[in-house]
Amino acid sequence: MQMAFDNHPRYTIGIAARMIGTTTSMLRALERASLVTPRDVGGLVKLYSERDLAKARIIISLMDEGIPLESISSAWDTRFSGSSLS
Repeated sequence: MQMAFDNHPRYTIGIAARMIGTTTSMLRALERASLVTPRDVGGLVKLYSERDLAKARIIISLMDEGIPLESISSAWDTRFSGSSLS
């Protein structure tokens, strides 16, 4: 069963980080790894969607279990390709 997540950009990085209990630095690291892709809405502002937040939660929980970000990144496309979290 696939879960549909809203892909509408709506949360700034600070609000997104607070919503999922992480730091803005962590969200930026996930963006640099191309795992989370907030939308550029002009200027320096990027907004995160519910889909971005769901994906970040999963990735952070895997990291909390000791899985390196590089391993998560390399496996992500294979596992979730074509799903609502890709």
